[in-house]
Amino acid sequence: MGTKDCDSRTFPLCATRPGDMGCHARFDLCVDMTKAERRELTEQYVERTQAMAREAGRVELREAA
Repeated sequence: MGTKDCDSRTFPLCATRPGDMGCHARFDLCVDMTKAERRELTEQYVERTQAMAREAGRVELREAA
């Protein structure tokens, strides 16, 4: 079982649709990637999402305690 990350470390991924496994499910199941690659991608996605939020002036991000 995994643990839940802080909400400030979230990023959007697409949902599964009929006949198409979405990128959310593929990411969770590590399809076509290793767990190490998934961890690296997670950091990249979180950084990119946080940068986009800052640029949009939408949020003030705090470091997780």
